[in-house]
Amino acid sequence: MSTLKADTIVASDGTSPVTLTKQSAAKVFANFNGSTATLRSSLNVSSLDDDGVGLFGINLISSMNDANYCLSGGTGSSGSDVRHIEFAGNNLSPTTPSTTAYPVKTANSAGNGLVDVFYTMSKAHGDLA
Repeated sequence: MSTLKADTIVASDGTSPVTLTKQSAAKVFANFNGSTATLRSSLNVSSLDDDGVGLFGINLISSMNDANYCLSGGTGSSGSDVRHIEFAGNNLSPTTPSTTAYPVKTANSAGNGLVDVFYTMSKAHGDLA
């Protein structure tokens, strides 16, 4: 049996990072403060748009292969104020995911509308272009 030990793995050109394709690892993640629309930590995210109360846009560095990737995420809650996250467009957030960006909408599940949530996280699984 062989053992592979490495501190850094690069592409065959010797300098570029290895591109994750055809793997089940998340290709995007964003952990951000929805109150101030600032990223805490991210992978493959070029910027975060603040599109209004509870509406955000995640812009990607490397494009997804198509717009049919899988999105998931979560938000923090405040006491009995349960909040949730949505990704698909509707009348409040008409944007739908594309290969280069996707919308994030945070709402109060008690029916009180959109809210900015201090802890908001999302990730995308699929293939990169």
